[in-house]
Amino acid sequence: MNKPLKIIIIAILTAVLSCLSAIDRSPSLLPEPERKFAGDTLVCLMDIKSARYEAEDSGFNYALADMLEKDEGCTVHIVNAKRGLNREDSSFLASNGGKYDIIITNSEMDSIAGGNGGLLLVARLSDESIWAAGTDDLHVFRAMSGWIARIKSDGSYEHLYDNFFGKGDAGKISPYDRIVKHFSKRLGWDWKLVSAIIYSESMFINGTSSRKGAIGLMQIKPSTGAAYGIYDLSSPVSNIDAGTRHLRYLERLLEREGIQDSTDLVRFTLAAYNAGEGRIEDCRALASALGKNPDEWENIVEVMPLMSQKEYYSMECVKRGRFYAKETLNYVEKVLSKYEEYRKPDTKAS
Repeated sequence: MNKPLKIIIIAILTAVLSCLSAIDRSPSLLPEPERKFAGDTLVCLMDIKSARYEAEDSGFNYALADMLEKDEGCTVHIVNAKRGLNREDSSFLASNGGKYDIIITNSEMDSIAGGNGGLLLVARLSDESIWAAGTDDLHVFRAMSGWIARIKSDGSYEHLYDNFFGKGDAGKISPYDRIVKHFSKRLGWDWKLVSAIIYSESMFINGTSSRKGAIGLMQIKPSTGAAYGIYDLSSPVSNIDAGTRHLRYLERLLEREGIQDSTDLVRFTLAAYNAGEGRIEDCRALASALGKNPDEWENIVEVMPLMSQKEYYSMECVKRGRFYAKETLNYVEKVLSKYEEYRKPDTKAS
């Protein structure tokens, strides 16, 4: 074989092999995984015990449930075992024959098996996440088993686990950075400022609740969540959604009342988020009664300590009585200090 012909043949073979390799790797030509839950609504009992103060098991398992929804094209209606049933949960359970399709826990299954009949253990993904089919329906068991095998093999599960429990990347603040960035856009605020609020409210511990009934990352009360049509406040996505909606409501309210300076507007909004818009309205009314500009934050800082003194809180302009404002003043400064920390290069939550 002469040399030019040999070179041509080698070039043709190389091109053919390259095309075959590209076809083999092309995602568009690979078969799509079968979505066995597509269009279904699955009722899930989330039974997460927080034995450790730093535990983020709840947020991690909610993120896994979100992944299941997106991968399978289904709806996962989560009933949080710690919160009890609300009207919506009850209706979903009634339509499902009183059974849960999925049970997610970080404790032994024996603790919840009694009230739900037979359980089919699907996978002990980790100490933080144990999944079971809540019914004896083999379709649910097999579909869940297939999905879990898929996310374990394609690296999705490992990536999510590292996001919550690994060391994290430089510049990462919390496992919820992606969610915070998304919802911060409605405010037009730097996502790191919203992260500073979440740190100040819950230190990024999703299972946090207060004596006043506030829940989750942004410490939202059920009544506040309900005002925005949000009821599952244990979900990190729903909680941050509700929190940023409420911040935007407060910011718009204060803008309408005449506060225009952007720096002051942020401080007023933070104060209202902590103390309630009514308390800030009282402080501004007192400032005005004392001859101070109620639209300037520095004047409100001077007035707020007076709100605990009877000669001031008993004035006609103060509608809600005594107010111990030290906590709110400290809160505003704490959030802004944490924000400045987060703005530094390569910062991480601490």
